[in-house]
Amino acid sequence: MSIGYEVSELGLPVSDTIDLGKGCSYCDFLGGSIYYSPLFGGHIVRDPILASWRKSGAVHGMLGYPVDNAKAIGKVLCQQFQSGDMYWYSDKGAFELTGRFRNEWHKVGGANGQLGLPISKVQVNDSGEYQKFQNGILIWHSRRNEIEVQKS
Repeated sequence: MSIGYEVSELGLPVSDTIDLGKGCSYCDFLGGSIYYSPLFGGHIVRDPILASWRKSGAVHGMLGYPVDNAKAIGKVLCQQFQSGDMYWYSDKGAFELTGRFRNEWHKVGGANGQLGLPISKVQVNDSGEYQKFQNGILIWHSRRNEIEVQKS
């Protein structure tokens, strides 16, 4: 990878380029990492999202490869990955949004929709699962295989 690291916002590399197979690789820098895949290209992943993403398995975890660089939505840092998104709050930490909850959240407008951003991890209860958002909650009823949207 050649990005002109001498003047890059990431600073100097602190690792060699690591081959992940199938044309995929990454390299660590002082200010973050760049992950590359032929399908999604190269994207920067920085702390605090980098630490949380690596803890959850990085490219081999539920989220997979980054598909975009991180963006700020207000005071929340968010980054899209191939199979989900990660949202980081300075006072709450990181939350993943994946699968059925991510799909339903996009149906109701995503970040600019009626629910706002996720503010919890997926929780399990007697009737299924739920995830809390700034302005409501998504509830998956396992017996009916149905998602309910509750606005607060």
